[in-house]
Amino acid sequence: MNNNLPFYYISHFISNPTVNEEHKYPKKDNLPSAYAHRIFGGVTQQSRMILDKLKSLDRALIRSYQAADMRKIDSIESFKVLINPDKLKVDYDDKILSTRFNNEVKAGDILEWLDTNTYWLVYLQDLEEKAYFRSEIRRCSYLLRWKDEDGIIRETYAAERGPVETKIDFIQKNSISIDEPNHSLHILMPKNKYTVSYFHRYAKFYVPDAD
Repeated sequence: MNNNLPFYYISHFISNPTVNEEHKYPKKDNLPSAYAHRIFGGVTQQSRMILDKLKSLDRALIRSYQAADMRKIDSIESFKVLINPDKLKVDYDDKILSTRFNNEVKAGDILEWLDTNTYWLVYLQDLEEKAYFRSEIRRCSYLLRWKDEDGIIRETYAAERGPVETKIDFIQKNSISIDEPNHSLHILMPKNKYTVSYFHRYAKFYVPDAD
């Protein structure tokens, strides 16, 4: 029994819904329940690994060079994260975010990186990671605005990529050449009731100047 286990580790494993609460450990002799397994450090290899990885994350959040402070754009509360490099290209910037589950970060959230005053979209969670929340994030380039059916101006941060085409297609008829539109722009934005109800084919929106 691990009598030195800090309470916040206990709280995380009990309260965190992302950890598979439905999983039932094998019952052998008089082994304690699944919750007790987690509280006392775990009697299975997987539960011990989860606890060790969470401890490593907490140490890194304090000591690592990649540690940073972020907040959700609809909150004033900040929290610690790890931001590791992933893909940095001319037209997009992807990084890997790691933070505790109890910060309640999820795909579709917009986070402000306080140290750099930049905004990032959480868009691809690593579901195999059970100890903490781990996800791809992409830097937002624009704050899109549009007018909904009620005449209200809505806005959201969005991450874009493109155009990536390297040639221009054209058609020729009667000795007249006409260029075909071929520029494509891929936009990632949060999925909520405002974006789902408005953005459809031929929807118009405003794009301010880029950063």
